[in-house]
Amino acid sequence: MSAKWHFFESISRIPLFPMDSCLYGVGIGIKRIVGCTQDWLFWYKNFECRLYCAQKDRMTAGEAVLAKCGDAAFLKKFESELKRNAEALVRHSQKFVESERLSNEELAAALDEYSRLGNVTYSWGVLPNLLDYASDEADNILLAKLDAYLRRATGDAKQSVVWMKDLTTPDEDSFANREQKEFLELALEFKKNRQLVEAMRSRPLSEISALVHEPRFAKENALLAEHARKWEWLSFLFMGPVKWTKHYFLHRLHDALKHEADIEGELAHSRALPQYVRKAREAALEAVQPDAEHAALFEAARKMIFLKAWRKDMQVHSYYYASNVVREAAKRLALSPELVYCMTTGELAAALRGEAAPDKRELEERRRECVLYTEGNRVLVATGDALKRLTAGIEGEEKKFVEVKKIKGTCACPGHAFGTVRVINNAEEMAKMQRGDILVSAMTNPEIVVAMKKAAAIVTDFGGLTCHAAIVSRELGIPCVVGTRIATKALRDGDQVSVNATLGEVTKA
Repeated sequence: MSAKWHFFESISRIPLFPMDSCLYGVGIGIKRIVGCTQDWLFWYKNFECRLYCAQKDRMTAGEAVLAKCGDAAFLKKFESELKRNAEALVRHSQKFVESERLSNEELAAALDEYSRLGNVTYSWGVLPNLLDYASDEADNILLAKLDAYLRRATGDAKQSVVWMKDLTTPDEDSFANREQKEFLELALEFKKNRQLVEAMRSRPLSEISALVHEPRFAKENALLAEHARKWEWLSFLFMGPVKWTKHYFLHRLHDALKHEADIEGELAHSRALPQYVRKAREAALEAVQPDAEHAALFEAARKMIFLKAWRKDMQVHSYYYASNVVREAAKRLALSPELVYCMTTGELAAALRGEAAPDKRELEERRRECVLYTEGNRVLVATGDALKRLTAGIEGEEKKFVEVKKIKGTCACPGHAFGTVRVINNAEEMAKMQRGDILVSAMTNPEIVVAMKKAAAIVTDFGGLTCHAAIVSRELGIPCVVGTRIATKALRDGDQVSVNATLGEVTKA
């Protein structure tokens, strides 16, 4: 491994446009906020990306953010600036729905503003991530500091894990949780129609789509379509396609109604969850009685955890709308959408204006392999010899299976479970998931939430207490171990494992 670069994570299906704005924020834009910068390198091979951060900057940047976490005025500004700019980013990206009606210059100008808003949004939005990147010894240096404080205060490792969860879990609804509530409300509407329920329970899924289009079920069909339109963006991720289609939600409804799920109970639990989280926090505060410094840091952790996930979802929402300009630009520039995704935002705007831009051969080379990186105050792209120089000494990811009896990670949600391993990294693999299985993933994302809800426990290679798996597991109350690094290399479908999430341990039977 090159001494300069530290591997952080792998991400599938990730484009250059509009990820260059995210790279700008984390690599350049944070300087005006916390006084230091951090160089990054995104190594692409056919939209499979490995992220590296510069070793020299890691602790400096993380500690700069940690120093701000006890400052109430700074936290208030962080929250307001992030929300204001992220919401503006999504509103602005909605203009791309009308891409066909806009001239090349109008599209280019809209891209310029989209880039500006993205740069500012990510400059604020990546502050929680800098706490994650700072150290190999801790998944998040703020949470490590709080964990050490609780262990000293209690002298009980198991109890400190429980209080850590209670004191750092946000009580705001994530977008995924909001969708789940509305889905359960939709399921109750379907459940009111006894004819529809009986038909859905007696017929195979292949016949259900035609069933709901019958005139007698027009009301339910309209509600289903409305729900799909409202929430399909959550599955878009970085470059699509949308996977939460109307058929996907119908599949979920069929599953819930056919197996007579306790829809009323699930909805009541989901609605009561914020109040439960607040009560658990109050009880933990009463038991621990943290001093003013640590009370402020626990509040900062809750904000950081919630806003890290919220920013990511807003980012996805803007990408969902930006896909419209990709399709339109592809037509006008006589390129495939995949090659448009290989441009930076500035290059795409320049191409639409008829200015100098990468040619088709360069874009095809980028698709095969390229590096997007920061240097000084610039975001740059390298291919060919320049790529070789930048990546010299950086080792590839080891894919070999690892033979181990016990895996160690970080407890994201305490509890115990025993079950059958199902390795699931994308929506296409969810069909093998049965209720009570142990879901193992490199890194979870919204498109596999349905599988996560069936899991007796969740185990991931990457992530810490602020990652997607940690947040969803806390919402669902499912034992979860994150950051094992090797779970998907050590476990295969069908393995029997015992998960002691409280201790962060996964043991093969």
